[in-house]
Amino acid sequence: MTRRNVAIGVIALWVGGLLFFARRQVVQSPLDRLLHASLKIAPAVYYYSVELNGQRIGAAMSSVDTTGKRIIATDLFTGRYPVGMDTLEMTARATASYSRAMLLKEFSFELEGDLIPVLISGRTVGDSILLLTMQSSKDSVLRTRQRLKSPAFMPTFAPIVGFLSKDRNVGDTIHVSVFDPLSRELKLSTIQVHEDSVFQVADSAGLDRMTKEWRVARTDTIRAWRLGGNGSALTVWVDREGRIVSASESGGITMVRTAYELAFRRRKQ
Repeated sequence: MTRRNVAIGVIALWVGGLLFFARRQVVQSPLDRLLHASLKIAPAVYYYSVELNGQRIGAAMSSVDTTGKRIIATDLFTGRYPVGMDTLEMTARATASYSRAMLLKEFSFELEGDLIPVLISGRTVGDSILLLTMQSSKDSVLRTRQRLKSPAFMPTFAPIVGFLSKDRNVGDTIHVSVFDPLSRELKLSTIQVHEDSVFQVADSAGLDRMTKEWRVARTDTIRAWRLGGNGSALTVWVDREGRIVSASESGGITMVRTAYELAFRRRKQ
């Protein structure tokens, strides 16, 4: 597996794999459903352990917070990924700000580490224009604009909109416009809701005084739904609020919700 393939696989999991479900359909998101969904959003932070073929290689965090006028979604992905005899160190951060009616206002996506650093930011003008800025060095800045045909969302926020705007059942199809930070393109995606299942995830951790390692202290039972599309190499499971529970891709990279200490602090000195 090359450094590029590992990076793409990791980022694909982090954004929930929704971009791989793209279809050529134009279905606008009704504004009244978005407003209804925004009233159901509950602030929460989730943590994830990332593994490659069963070996822990990184961690991720996804949070949604609310203020009087805004909804703030923040994602972080960091780790060291073995590539042959080498190791690829990478950190990706994304922050998006939405109005309380769930309309995108501004966002930023930053990638740093052993790859070429990239900073992509954007803001909306009115309801129909998205201004984009991409910077890979001090002297390399690219500015573009895109027209929005429907409300757009960052990838990890898209299933939240889909699940909170309507009660979902197996067999449902969700249409949503997603901004792909890798290609800097807006993609109209069709997300299919497949079977549901029950997951046992670590809810809290306790410190083993002998080994100084964090262990699972308590688990939580969560019902999740598998999202997918025809031909997708990704498997993504989300809970009833559209938050990722588990994700995996064919190259062996997996991401599973867990307690903070288990994701980011495996050992205490």
